[in-house]
Amino acid sequence: QMCIRDRDGLDAGTTYFFWVRAITHNGTHSAFSSSVSAAYSVYNNTDIGLSNVTNDTQIKDDGSNAPDLLKNDQISISKVGGAVRDELLKKSPEDTDWVVVGANENHLLKMGFNRVGKDFPVFLHPQPKQEYALARLERKTGEGYLGFETIAHESVTLEEDLSRRDFTVNAMASDESGNIIDPYGGLNDLRKCILRHVTEAFLEDPLRILRGARFAAKLNFSIADETIAIMTEMVDKNQLAELKAERVWSEFLRA
Repeated sequence: QMCIRDRDGLDAGTTYFFWVRAITHNGTHSAFSSSVSAAYSVYNNTDIGLSNVTNDTQIKDDGSNAPDLLKNDQISISKVGGAVRDELLKKSPEDTDWVVVGANENHLLKMGFNRVGKDFPVFLHPQPKQEYALARLERKTGEGYLGFETIAHESVTLEEDLSRRDFTVNAMASDESGNIIDPYGGLNDLRKCILRHVTEAFLEDPLRILRGARFAAKLNFSIADETIAIMTEMVDKNQLAELKAERVWSEFLRA
């Protein structure tokens, strides 16, 4: 059974507005109420029109996009995140992100990559100008967006990297042959139109609450009960107050 959802007359902007209001206790957080209202007034009313999810567990010709610079026996490249999700939904990805396993910063710099991430190990490929990130782990060390210790080492596996992502549908990868790597059940949730957090690491970044609302509206998905529960717990602990205003507004605009 493929994912088929009608909006019942609600556009994506209205759906986003309702999700954020519901998650933040029906707008009792006044700062968020006013921000949501402002964002809603400029929301680009688009509907991606989910009709189905492909049955394939392979993305055809995916390996042809992997740069020759990184092809060797020690280093592997995987397309990850939203690009994999969108291709399975037969949509054109807005961005394509890659994760490099088995390499460190020196490897990429020697191959001509340019580091573009100040706080995270993200590099720009010299030719297609796409972003490549070293596989990494993160450990919460303080409040806010920068309150993390990042561990980027050639020993970090793809599965470990995917474990730190927000939702299972964003925690899939495709290897250089186009095979889907899905250690956390993202494909099953994609077919059921469900957003479900990957691990308890979700608690570490309150922006994921707003990301959840954005994806629920954009994809017209439901949010799993256990994920709603963890979001509510974060709101109750006033973790939204950790977010900088520019991060909140940026997330609204992306919606």
